[in-house]
Amino acid sequence: MGHQPHTLNGSDNLRHNCKAFTLTELMIGIAIIGVLASLALPLLNEYKANSNDASALSDARSASVTFYSNLRR
Repeated sequence: MGHQPHTLNGSDNLRHNCKAFTLTELMIGIAIIGVLASLALPLLNEYKANSNDASALSDARSASVTFYSNLRR
């Protein structure tokens, strides 16, 4: 009842005991990643545009505060 080590001959070949992904499983995984990326990239571009708008607005406010504070001097 003891555990017997694997051998490299006959039907106990180690390659038959390894678990691996099939080509179909890998292709499905790549397709899922592609679909998720195609959904995420437009949102990422929208977030970047919104971020640039907020940055420009902040710069404009800062410039106006500086301008008006220099007028008062």
